[in-house]
Amino acid sequence: MSASSSESASRAEGLHVRLQQGNVVLGLMLALDVISELEVLNASLQKSTQTVEGMVSAVSVVQESLKSKRTSDHFQEVFKEAEDMVEKLCLEPIALPRTHRPPKRYTGPAPAHRPASPVEFHRVEFYRVLDTVDTQITDRFMQPGIEALKELEALLLTPIENSTQNSVEKYPELQWEDLKIQLAMFKRKYPFKTTADVTKILQAMPVEVRGLFEQVDTIVRLLMVVPASSAEAERSFSGLRRLKTWLRSTMTQKRLNGMAVCHIHQERLENLNRRDIAQTFI
Repeated sequence: MSASSSESASRAEGLHVRLQQGNVVLGLMLALDVISELEVLNASLQKSTQTVEGMVSAVSVVQESLKSKRTSDHFQEVFKEAEDMVEKLCLEPIALPRTHRPPKRYTGPAPAHRPASPVEFHRVEFYRVLDTVDTQITDRFMQPGIEALKELEALLLTPIENSTQNSVEKYPELQWEDLKIQLAMFKRKYPFKTTADVTKILQAMPVEVRGLFEQVDTIVRLLMVVPASSAEAERSFSGLRRLKTWLRSTMTQKRLNGMAVCHIHQERLENLNRRDIAQTFI
């Protein structure tokens, strides 16, 4: 590898040298300890049936779990696992990084603090990552707009007795007195658990029956404008990009549109009878 003069070989050699260092192994294990829980949260938030209340609850669970890792005992556990792996793979031992003397305008006349051991240094860095993640999650999910959406969703998914007129004052489209009557009728007639269930119920109604629940329909439209997860829309764009990249040159626009519809509505496509479809073209 080192004998080659190509740029790829040089990069591979540099990566190989880095991976021989115990500090890199420890950094990867500490990062995995945090990212693994964020990935679980990410997968949960991408469900099409996700609700705003459920999203906030899931975020709170992950936040509490990450905060519980901000202890010396947990760090020592991960540090010991990293040391064992470094010893097993015969890598360079975990050590303090090269010391950089900060400018005097930051430290003043006092000497700069220097960690006494690798454990002390990496523990501080690990805590810094946990604090940054907690701050970023709070900034993204604990906003006034999220609270307003929770109140709007609660109107639809919880008993109307638990809601007040203040919940609809921000929305001129909603009339409180009409909404109370229509929601009570709707909840007595149709069982549901999520906004997606309500949407399916309204779509299956005749126009005359749907007119009885005009305010319920308005709430659903408001919630659908700001969905709890944008993952489905992102996947649709990715699917269209793949179709255009790989298939566009070999098919007409009409066939491309048909392929896109089939890709987006895969669940409906799987429920179709293939034999009946084949009979159509025979």
